Formats: sequence, C-alpha cells, structure tokens
Amino acid sequence: MQQKFLAGLEDVSHGLPESERPVNRLMERSAEYLADSELLALIIGVRMSPEDALETSRHILSRAGGLHRTAAMSIRELMTVPKIGKATACALHSAFALASRRLTPAPEQRPRLESPGEVAAYVQGMFTDKQQEEFHALLVDTKNRLICDRKVTVGLLDRSQVHAREVFRHAIRDACSRIILTHNLCVAQHKLCYVRC
Repeated sequence: MQQKFLAGLEDVSHGLPESERPVNRLMERSAEYLADSELLALIIGVRMSPEDALETSRHILSRAGGLHRTAAMSIRELMTVPKIGKATACALHSAFALASRRLTPAPEQRPRLESPGEVAAYVQGMFTDKQQEEFHALLVDTKNRLICDRKVTVGLLDRSQVHAREVFRHAIRDACSRIILTHNLCVAQHKLCYVRC
C-alpha cells in the first residue's frame, strides 16, 4: 500500500523536469517551498491520472478564489469540480480538517470561558461575515476551559434547525463537563451579524 501511494506521488509530476517535481521538492526541501497548487496536487494525484493533478489543483484554487475558500468547500461542492470524485473530495476535505485541528490550542492554551462576555468575545470573530445562521456547541471542562467548538448545524439566512441529539452526541463523545450553546443571527439587508449565547 505504501509503495502504491509513493508511486502515485511520483506520477503527479510526470513530465516535469526532475528538479521541478513537487514530490522531489518536498523531499529535498520542505512544504513551505511548494505552491498551494503543488501541495494540493500531491493529495489528489494519488486518486487521478498523473497528467491532470497539477492542472486540476490549479483549477480548484482558481474556481474557489484561493486556498482559504477551497478549504471551506463542502465535499459536495468539491465534487462539482471536473475530475474530482467522491474519494478525492473526501481526501481533500480530510486534509483541510486535519490542518484545522492542528491549529487547536494545547490544553494549557485553551481559553477559559467563565462569563457571557468572555464567550461573546470568543465567538464574535468566528461569526463575523457569516452569510448564514450557524449553531455551535462550545464544550468546556470542569475548569471552564474550552475543549472544542463543534459546529452543530448551518441553517438558512435567518434560521437554523437544531436537534438535541446532535448537540449531546458531541458532548457525550468529548466527555465535557458543560455545554455553551451559541448562534448568530444574520440580517442580510443591513449586513449585520448578531451573536446569542
């Protein structure tokens, strides 16, 4: 399995000069020297024909409007891109999810949410510029430190349907002590976004 995976990485840059192949540049230097499209090509190239990996990765980034918007795409949205099937879309989505989780603070760096003001300050930036209503469950430990922020649902412009089982499923799985429920209220005509905790 590992040999097949590495062979797929080599095939991604088939036809390029040896020194310009993303897999060689990654091995010899580091990921910071590779363009976003090259890094994406290394992920999707295992699941598609070699000659299409770089071209498709450039197309995804161009269509989405950059890496951050690509990372925000759902699996179904990724699947609307030509040559991106379910497995490739899932691989991309998983890679972005791992990258996002890596940014989660270590336990000693997690914010302490002990008052409504502290909760509002924490979620305000998260909800800024949202076009749809979102419902989040902030799971905290016995010392009121944030364990994680779970997005329970994304609704429409002015409403979001939430089922209790979705909220408590995360709470039970993550063994939290308390739950703080938050959601935003988007007012499209004024381009405002209110937060309720």
